[in-house]
Amino acid sequence: SPAYPPTTPDPEPTTETKRVMCEDLGNTYDFDFNDLVFDVYYTYKGTEANKTNITAHITLQAVGGTLPIYIGKDTADPTKELHYRMLGQASSSPINVAASNGVTHSPVSFTMSATSTDPNDIIICVGTAGNEATDKITILPVSGRGSSLAPQKICVPFSTKWLKENMQIEQGYPRFDEWVNGRIQEAEVWSNIDPTYLYE
Repeated sequence: SPAYPPTTPDPEPTTETKRVMCEDLGNTYDFDFNDLVFDVYYTYKGTEANKTNITAHITLQAVGGTLPIYIGKDTADPTKELHYRMLGQASSSPINVAASNGVTHSPVSFTMSATSTDPNDIIICVGTAGNEATDKITILPVSGRGSSLAPQKICVPFSTKWLKENMQIEQGYPRFDEWVNGRIQEAEVWSNIDPTYLYE
């Protein structure tokens, strides 16, 4: 007999959940990678080698930056700005990063169509303080793809904790620099922590 009754559709293939941590101002005073933190997994039709109808399932965990920030290129819709998605209103307050001027909020989930099941391919757009126009939007660079720019988003294991506001990532993860420079394996980074600097 079939594994599922004829009226029950076969389950869609699902990828492993990953966490993506982003830095919106990687060339300035902080490198805390908490300006956007979200978890993502994908469902799709077809096979591993030939995926169709890919859907990204995203759960926002933290929006620690004060600039407008978006997942995807639809920056014209103010309700898709991520502070708005979390709080239900326009805001520039840091969310879930223990900032003195910040707020806390439960995670918020949504889905969107995707062209890849690689979290590194998710486009993150950062606006200006006034979010004046789409030509002021900056797309965060994808690290490890021939770019000489510093990484401004990293894909990490799902259980990785993010930094409190204005902390440097190497404070919470003292071996981060060694990993970036290829001297240790990735697993050694996220298992060597200083919890003083991490958001709980």
